[in-house]
Order: sequence, then structure tokens, then C-alpha cells
Amino acid sequence: MGAKTSDSTVQAAGRQISSKNATRLSKAFAEIGKLLIDAGVVDKQSLESLFGEENTTAKNEPEVSVEADAQAPIAAAAGEESFTTQVKRVTWHDRLRTTLRFFGNRYEMLHNCPENDFARRVGVDTDRETAIAQLRDDLIAILVELTKDHPGPSDSDSGYYYSPYMELASSSGEKVITVAFDCPTQAIAAAASRTTNRRPVEGVLFRIDEPSESAPSVGPGLPLYVPKAVAEEALSTVSGLPLDAHDNLSQHSNPDIAGVMLSAAIQGNDFTVSGYLYDWSQSDKVAKIAANKEQLGMSMNANAIGHEAEVEGRKVFWVDKLELLGANILFSEKATYRQTRLLSAGGFDDTPTSPEGHSGTETPAAQIAAASSDSPNPSGEDKDMTVDSEVKQQLADMSKTVGDLASMIKDIVPAVQSVQTGLQTVQAQVTNIEKEREDNRAAIAAQAQQQQQQEQQQQFMATLQTAIKDAVSTEVSAAVAKAVNPSGQPARKTVSLAAQANGTGGAVDQPQMQALLQLASLEGELAALRKNPSVDGFEEIKLVDKIAQHKREYQLA
Repeated sequence: MGAKTSDSTVQAAGRQISSKNATRLSKAFAEIGKLLIDAGVVDKQSLESLFGEENTTAKNEPEVSVEADAQAPIAAAAGEESFTTQVKRVTWHDRLRTTLRFFGNRYEMLHNCPENDFARRVGVDTDRETAIAQLRDDLIAILVELTKDHPGPSDSDSGYYYSPYMELASSSGEKVITVAFDCPTQAIAAAASRTTNRRPVEGVLFRIDEPSESAPSVGPGLPLYVPKAVAEEALSTVSGLPLDAHDNLSQHSNPDIAGVMLSAAIQGNDFTVSGYLYDWSQSDKVAKIAANKEQLGMSMNANAIGHEAEVEGRKVFWVDKLELLGANILFSEKATYRQTRLLSAGGFDDTPTSPEGHSGTETPAAQIAAASSDSPNPSGEDKDMTVDSEVKQQLADMSKTVGDLASMIKDIVPAVQSVQTGLQTVQAQVTNIEKEREDNRAAIAAQAQQQQQQEQQQQFMATLQTAIKDAVSTEVSAAVAKAVNPSGQPARKTVSLAAQANGTGGAVDQPQMQALLQLASLEGELAALRKNPSVDGFEEIKLVDKIAQHKREYQLA
């Protein structure tokens, strides 16, 4: 059985290990000490007492060195910010990043989700626009809660905090929406010797619904007039655009970037922009701007499309579309809009006007540039408008495209005309066919009616002829017999000499025979009329009267 290890042996081994790892252990104990203090498990005095507890078995000098080396980190841990504050700060920023990331993912899903899958993922009772609006409102509510729960700055943080902003895009790469979170800007006292390179600036860029006091030196040669509707559409083009400033603050100088614009707002007739100046990169220039704030204003660099108009008896260049490219800080008297001014310029004593919520949609690149030239202006006039090379190239490309389209249309027009002529011919043929069909139907109907009338007439005539024939045969026979033998006696076989003398042979004379025949014809007509129920009774009366008159005239029984 091996020898039993005594407590003194273990302690001796521990002292030996400690002496070999004194530096490493001191750092470990220091970190543990900070955690214990921040967590509230022990206070500084208890921790010092714990490390300073006398160990009667410790005889090696390195342990004393370890104890001495541990004092400095423990004291430093007590002076630095607590572990809890660090955790809160890191957690807060993680929450912000997570919120923005989830918002971006959710927004892209809502924007790009196919219609046939949208109802399944969102709900049948919610349309796309409503879902996106609800998502935006939820995000703003979360951000408001985050601002209330901010742990505060540390000594290592920058001197200013700004409202967050972000841009979202669809899968096609087209910019869809710019989201600006309307959180008040906080000025936080920075360390005395620290610069932020972000000094706040805010100013009136131009006036809305008012002609400018002067015309830009380059451009349409007329004062500018920006309607409110156009200004509202231009609000969303401001974020991230540069602020330039010439050394003499009297002209545009596009390469001399002195700051950046973050947002814009419409306040009354003022189109205001806000952002910050690079007080570390352009310290002298920013100091000059701050010193001359009361005399300074702003001038815009922008692409614009418009037309000549008359406002209050003045000819102006009426802007129909405006896309801002940047802005310039200069003396107000040099600007196109003389009422432009700086509201704040990088000092904590300034009280920036809180921007109103902005809205608007992005406008396409314009045809005429309300911008400055890169070259200095020796006359000292403001250069607000010019046509830059990029816009010229765009116009050239557009002209070429229009030319190509015109050529294509020129080739297509004959074919279209031919098709149109063919359609007109077909339409005329169809019209003729329809007319022929109508004429044929009308002719067939007329022919059928005529044939029916003819058949009725033929039937009537046949009936009339039969009746006349029967009547004539009966009446004539009776009349002749009566005329020849008025007495009704049997006819004699011989003829008198007188009769022979006058050549009649005892027969009736010719007029009387004609009267009898005419009477028979009239009576035949009367018989036919009586057999036809459609004949008017007045006709029958007339015919009966005619027969009676005929009998009286010729003395016929």
C-alpha cells in the first residue's frame, strides 16, 4: 500500500503550481473578481480580505507576489463600468440589430411573395399593402420601446446618437422603400478631447410654392418654382446625399464634401434638410460654417424637369419633377433662394427644429439639372442648375432609344395599315353578305305573299266563273224559252208568213237577246257575291239594284 498523501503535501504542490503560473492565475483571479463584484456576490472589501487571508502553511515567496499582483486588477475592476451594464448595452444593440434584420426579411417576403402563396402565408383577409403598413407600424412601436430601454452611453461611446434609418430593396435590386425612424436626436456629452466627426446641421434648402428671388446662372435662365406636390416626392431622395462647401462659402464646390444629409421635411413653405458635418475631416471649414451661421444658407444640386410658366406676373421655370443630388452651404445672398438659411450648424447650443414625418416616392433622373458646376464661378453667382455629363449621356441614350423605336414603328406602320385595310375589306364583305341575306329574305317573303294573293285570286275567279256559268246556263235557258214562247204553249212546228217575211223565224230580236244575256251575267255575279262571305253587303245591294233597273229598262220579267 502506498504512502498516504498528507494535506501538507497537497498544499506544497499547490504552491509550486502557483509559483509557475503566477501571471496567468493573477489575470484569472482578476476577471473572476470583476464578475463577482459586478454580480453583487461580494464587495471589494470582502474580495480583498479573501485574497489577503493569511495562510500559515505558505512559505514560498511567489505566493506573496501573486497576492500583490492581484490587487491592481481588482481595484481596476471596481472602477470600470459594471458587467451588468455591459450586458445590458450589448443586449440592447443585439435587440436592435435583430429587430431590423427580421423586419427586412419580413418586408422582402411581403413584397416578393407570389399572389397564389400570399393568402396562405399572411391570411385571406389581408392584402399586401395592409400587411406592409402593419409591419411598419409594428416596427415603429418596437423601436419606441427600445428607445425607452436604452442603457445609456459609456465613456467609450461616441458623443452623439442618431435616429436609425435603413433602405429596403426587392429581390430584383430595385429600391422599394426608405424607412426613417422618427426618434428624437439626443446630444450626449462626450469626453473632453474626443471629436465625433458628426456635428449636427439643419437648414432651409429652398422655399415651396414661391418663385426664387433670382435665376440660376446655368439652366433655364428663369427663377425657379417648386410646387408642394413635387417637393413631397423629392423628400425620399435626400437620405445619404452630400453637403459641399467652398472655402469662401460663396459658391458651389461639389468635390469639397463637408457633410451628409440624412432626412428632409416640409415645414410650412420651407423644405428643410438635416444631417451632420464632418468636424474632424473638415475641422477648419466646419468651424467657419459655425462662426458664420447667421449669414449662411443652402443651395440645392438636383436634376429637374419643368416648363415655363407665369406666376404672379413673373415668368418662372415651373419644376414638374425634382431629384436632389446634394446641397451646398454658402452665404444666403449668393443663393438662388435668398430666404434659405441655416437653422443649426454643429453647436450644442443650437436647438434643431424637430423634423416632421416625411413621405414621398422616388422620382426618376431628370432632364434638366438644377445643380452646380464643378468649376468655380468667377462672378460669385450661385450655380444651382446645370446639365451634368451623366444626364447628357442619359439623354443621348434616350434619344437613341427613341430613334430605334421610331425606326421600328416606321417598319411596322405599313403592316398595320395593310392589316387595317384587310379588316376593312372583310368588314365590307360581311356587310354586303348581310345585306344580300336581308334582301333575299325580303324577296322571298314578298314572293310568297304575291303567290298567296294570286292563288286567292285564281280561286275566287274559278268560283266566280263556275257560278256565272251555272247562272247563265239556267237563266238564259229560262229566258230564251219564255221569250220564244211567252204563252207557255208548245211551240209550233210551222212559222207564220209574217215571221218568214221579216226573217226572224219567230225568234226574239237581237237587242232583247243581249239584254237577257246581260241580265243573266248580272245575276251570276250576284250569286257569286252571295257565296263569298268576305264581300261587303253594300256591294250586294248595289248589284241587286242594278239588276232591278236592268229589268225595268228592258221590260224583263
